[in-house]
Amino acid sequence: MKKHLNIFIILILLLTTSEYGKAEEISVLNFGIRDFNADRRNWAITQDNRGVMYFGNEDGVLEYDGTTWRLISLPEESGVYSLAVGKDGQIFVGGNGDFGCLTPDAHGTMEFISMANKLPDSYPQFEGRIYNISVGIEGVIFLTDKLLIYYIDELIQVIRADDYYFSSTMLNSTFYVADGEGLFKLDTGVLLPVVTDVSIRSNYLLPYNDSQILSITQNRGVETFNPADKTLDFISLPDLETEKFKSLELSAAAILSNGNIAIGTVNQGMIILEPNGKQIKSFNISSGLGCGNILDIFEDRQMNLWLALECGISLVSDTGIFGDGYPEITDINSLIREVEGLKNDSLIFGGAFFEIPGGVHQLDQPESMIYKFPYDYNAYRFAFSSNYYDTEPKLQFQTWLEGLDEGWAKWSSRTSREYTNLYWGKYIFHVNTRLSDETIGKPASYIFIIETPWFESWWFYGTQVTILFLLLTASGLLAKMGKALKLSNYLTTIVVLVLFKYFHMALAPYIGHVSAGIAFFKIVTSVVIGFIINPAQEITQKTMRKVLGTKKDI
Repeated sequence: MKKHLNIFIILILLLTTSEYGKAEEISVLNFGIRDFNADRRNWAITQDNRGVMYFGNEDGVLEYDGTTWRLISLPEESGVYSLAVGKDGQIFVGGNGDFGCLTPDAHGTMEFISMANKLPDSYPQFEGRIYNISVGIEGVIFLTDKLLIYYIDELIQVIRADDYYFSSTMLNSTFYVADGEGLFKLDTGVLLPVVTDVSIRSNYLLPYNDSQILSITQNRGVETFNPADKTLDFISLPDLETEKFKSLELSAAAILSNGNIAIGTVNQGMIILEPNGKQIKSFNISSGLGCGNILDIFEDRQMNLWLALECGISLVSDTGIFGDGYPEITDINSLIREVEGLKNDSLIFGGAFFEIPGGVHQLDQPESMIYKFPYDYNAYRFAFSSNYYDTEPKLQFQTWLEGLDEGWAKWSSRTSREYTNLYWGKYIFHVNTRLSDETIGKPASYIFIIETPWFESWWFYGTQVTILFLLLTASGLLAKMGKALKLSNYLTTIVVLVLFKYFHMALAPYIGHVSAGIAFFKIVTSVVIGFIINPAQEITQKTMRKVLGTKKDI
């Protein structure tokens, strides 16, 4: 009996260890209002071409670079309910009664630009949320429950629904939308019927593959639809009974890069299905999520899952979603997120380069954004981050200010550097990222120029040379006329002293390097130069005497 009891206990321990092992595969990092300082409700997620994350929040657009959160507000303090990235990297934003895009301002700080003023005169304003944005080759489509707003070539066309627009998707650059009468596709600005069948009235339409649309419906479950032959096939859910699935209140859905299907629910977390319908994962509060009400699902470049929640934002890393082990890490960009002038705490650069004002953000600094600053504007603070996101970030950064530093600094977890009392000239600030597994990212750089002061300009030096030449000339003329010989001698001495002072200043860096900073050697060098001044003065006087033809010493 005792032997059987021991075996039973061992089995329980093994099973418990196995369950804990599965739980350890799931790693969750939660962000709340204390992190991003905005409303707790988040509705949409996207990632730009640089790798910076954006979240549609009830207070506006949240921008997150792995280190710092920023809130980009909309007019009338509208919430943001949909986000999408255009083919050129432009980020489009859908709000409540407003829509538009994010563009960098003059400093490279992202701001919202409304496009609602482009609406036809028959739609001076509209009410309702933009709950979906689709980007195609030709244009961008903003969708409310009543209006389809088609933006193409700087013009906007509006198509009003007879009933309601339920869901939409883009498949092979063709836009499909489901309304109360069936499924339609957009063709040259006109909605053409594909299927006049209310069964396609889907909660979510997603591009499933090159030829099929995935339809997820509360009552019907998961189906695939082929627009070419108009076939609708049901995907069985072996791990979810039909009635159990119907009891789920769907709130979000996404197709992952490996073909798996992620479905978000209200208050019951998220489930992950394989393409064949088999459930492989579930995430909820017990898994570590901040809450179970999921409003959007997004997969980033590192194949992490971001969840927009009713109570915040969750970042999920899970080996079980991707099969054996984590996906290969690629496309790690270092990001310079802010450059600030310390002299008066002014923002110089806000994190987004652009080729032309108001243009699309880019990674590399164009010529037009290489700024010049006055010589006394010589103290700067650089803040940086990376587009790599992890639930347990262990990033290190390496910096180098070319023009000051001799090379790269040591790796550090610091995300900012300050420099003061910089000399005038051209500088390039470099930063690079290293992951905990020694993977090195792509470096970023910022070029700036501190202008030469007026007292170091060529015209000022030219003026000085001219003045010295005039003093020598005056000294020689006075000596030739036999008048004011003492004054002539003083003028020559002044010229020689000034020239030697400049000579000493020019040699000072080399003297300091050779003497290794030892005061004795610096003093000896200065004394030697002092002894040279008197002979130099005599040589100058003799030269002037020969030039001017005088017999008297100057």
